[in-house]
Amino acid sequence: MGVGEMFCLMEIPEGRLADALYFVLMGCRGHGIGLADDFAPNIEDAEGRLGGGIDPSPFCDDFMDFYGLASEVVDTEARRTDNDPDPDSPIRPGDRVQVSTRLPTGDRVTGTGTVVRWIADDDTLNAGGGVVVAMDDGEHVEPSCYRGTALFVPPGECEADR
Repeated sequence: MGVGEMFCLMEIPEGRLADALYFVLMGCRGHGIGLADDFAPNIEDAEGRLGGGIDPSPFCDDFMDFYGLASEVVDTEARRTDNDPDPDSPIRPGDRVQVSTRLPTGDRVTGTGTVVRWIADDDTLNAGGGVVVAMDDGEHVEPSCYRGTALFVPPGECEADR
């Protein structure tokens, strides 16, 4: 069964498909969140239809072939610049920042990057405010696997170069 078929079986509304894909991807990457965080009732409904349990975080599965495409989708969306930034935000798109943050995976990421967007505390799609930072590709980002990636960083864990 493919991802689309599973999401249909779970009756995930079309407007929430990207959210569901995000949660599956983050669960596969071990980020401490997963599909059950926002879609537990949908999982239960699908389990009832199938007559058995569903693993909402398939770490070693054929689904992992989909990982590359899902990563591109999430990264592309994260890098989409906010064309209408909040004028009251302390950090604005395009600002250069120094980052020192611990990710949910436990990795501590340090280095420089560029703010893509500010996420307000009251944003309904997020648990709290922060910034999306496109980390630099160069040697000033550690660990090196985070070079060139987009990260969500809580506001207290990055500082604007002014």
